[in-house]
Amino acid sequence: LPKPSEIDYQGKVILGIRPEHISISLVPSANEMEFSIDIIEHLGNINLLHGHLKGIETDFVVLTSLAHQWREQEKISLTFSQSDLHFFALETGERLD
Repeated sequence: LPKPSEIDYQGKVILGIRPEHISISLVPSANEMEFSIDIIEHLGNINLLHGHLKGIETDFVVLTSLAHQWREQEKISLTFSQSDLHFFALETGERLD
């Protein structure tokens, strides 16, 4: 993903988004990313899906309801609004947006 033009920072950044701002996509869209479920954490009335996004070498967590029975190693599509993304300086952790 490209950095927004309003972020005046030349170094590497960390991309952040809250789990509740991510949706599971049933219809293909431009902002869709493939997610592979590694571990399912059951927490009362929610599940946390721990896994990774295709092409990105970092852990990623998705918050879901109990409405669907997920399986480990299942691949799903995720969508999000770019306005919910947050950018941080890699070296300092300072929020840039």
